[in-house]
Amino acid sequence: MPLIIQRLITYNLSNMRALFKKMSEIGLALLLCGPLFWLGIDSYPIADDFRSYNWVQTGGFRHYVHHMYFEWGGRIGVDAFLALWLRFCNPFQLRFLSSLLGLLLFFQSVLIVRILSEKEPDAVSRSFGRQILMTLMVLSAFWWGCRDILGETVFWASGGSNYLVPSFLGLVWIYFLPAALERSGKIAVICFSLFSVVIGTLHQQLAPALFIYGAGFQRLEKKPREWTWKSPSTLYGVGLALGALVLFFAPGNFVRARTLPASFQVPLSQYSAFYRYLFFRYWALGGWRLLQLSILAGGVMEALWPCRRLRWNFAYGLLFFACSAGTLVPMVFVPRHVENRTAWYFMLFLHMACVLWGRVGLALVRRRFSVLVKGIWINGAAAVVLGISLFLFLQSSYQDIYWARLLSMQLNARDRMLKTQAGSGDVVVPALWGRRPLRLHFNDLALDPASWINESQAEYYHVQSLRLSPGADIKN
Repeated sequence: MPLIIQRLITYNLSNMRALFKKMSEIGLALLLCGPLFWLGIDSYPIADDFRSYNWVQTGGFRHYVHHMYFEWGGRIGVDAFLALWLRFCNPFQLRFLSSLLGLLLFFQSVLIVRILSEKEPDAVSRSFGRQILMTLMVLSAFWWGCRDILGETVFWASGGSNYLVPSFLGLVWIYFLPAALERSGKIAVICFSLFSVVIGTLHQQLAPALFIYGAGFQRLEKKPREWTWKSPSTLYGVGLALGALVLFFAPGNFVRARTLPASFQVPLSQYSAFYRYLFFRYWALGGWRLLQLSILAGGVMEALWPCRRLRWNFAYGLLFFACSAGTLVPMVFVPRHVENRTAWYFMLFLHMACVLWGRVGLALVRRRFSVLVKGIWINGAAAVVLGISLFLFLQSSYQDIYWARLLSMQLNARDRMLKTQAGSGDVVVPALWGRRPLRLHFNDLALDPASWINESQAEYYHVQSLRLSPGADIKN
């Protein structure tokens, strides 16, 4: 009888430990998702949101997509996605889309971890707990390395639709590419080919990176070079090329370049110099900071589970770096308005390359100095880095949420006031005060009522003109 009781106690304790471990892992995942979701909820509409909403409401879904393709950006897939939201949501309700985009940033980090650990034969690399810990490091590196562009590429509904959504779908394409190349069924090949066409139409900078990855993957994995029109690799490449052609030769690309005064066409003799300018501009914007943080994240990844294929990790790091460099090519050939947010894809693939190189670096140090570098030291250092990363992520995110909530409350009050002024003439809007959240995009009304920002909001609120009263105090 005592033996039975002892076994029951041991069984219950082991089950409780397993349950506590699983609940801790889920709790950490929710702890990472919560601030991202809440920061999106506390976001606010800005100028482009009002203008796009006016276009969709006055002309309809088809008119908006047609206008954007032929007269502005040319990204037909992204524009259709955003038009669907604007068809049923006003600019202030786009914060729900922003909250979903915040969650998508978390799932993109999860997907990056899965892609970078997919070839490791060790089954422990796929354990949920280790995946979440590595997601914390990948997300933290991106959170700080790309802090200057996250507001325009993630939490702003229009920007997130143009940058985060295509990058996530591009990573989905990369993740399923190995399985798609192994499939021989007609339905599977046709579906992935159509998916490749859609991916090609999403963004000008994404398609070249995926072309480079596909070719490099075929080379590194020593896949048979089947160049017949029926081979899956050929069909996927053709699908990606068709989508890219629809995007690259969109009339809106060139109309927008003539409309924006800061856009320019680079002369043929200056292509190389302009490419170097873009590379070093994005490097100074956050590339150097992201490189250091990503290498640190790769070191923690190596500490969590040692990699067994050093050459594979190093080679794929080079491949992702080539993808990063390839994202700048369309900026040279197509007349473009160069902005900070156009560094998004460059940063994304640079981040993935540096994570792999960080793994290789710590693995080489561990093998060469195995006597000096003890396993307990590495694990202890990794635990400290994980704890600091979690603390800094939560502290910075909740600080942004505080200032975002303050601005959002003022903008909501302004919205209620302006709705009571419908049909009025010149309306003076009280200025805002506070601090701009570091990871949220922000622009406000101008003092000049003829500004396009003021005109877009005046049309939305059905007033003749809007202007901002002097005294705005928004600190950066």
